[in-house]
Amino acid sequence: PRSVRRETARSLPQHVVRRWEVLPIQVAAGQMTLATPVEPPEALEMELRRFTRLTVRYQPVSPENFEQLTRELL
Repeated sequence: PRSVRRETARSLPQHVVRRWEVLPIQVAAGQMTLATPVEPPEALEMELRRFTRLTVRYQPVSPENFEQLTRELL
């Protein structure tokens, strides 16, 4: 959590973070990296397009790490 900027983590609405279990951890070079403990479903891409035009990448994390990230950054 120390290496993730709070503004980055909060760049998606909380209901999206909670529903889809994704958390922005980096925005750079036209890409948004999302931490997730689950395999992202196809429907997520359409939902994310409502909030960002950045290319989305996924970073797998353990459920425990995801919980720690959301607890400390949201």
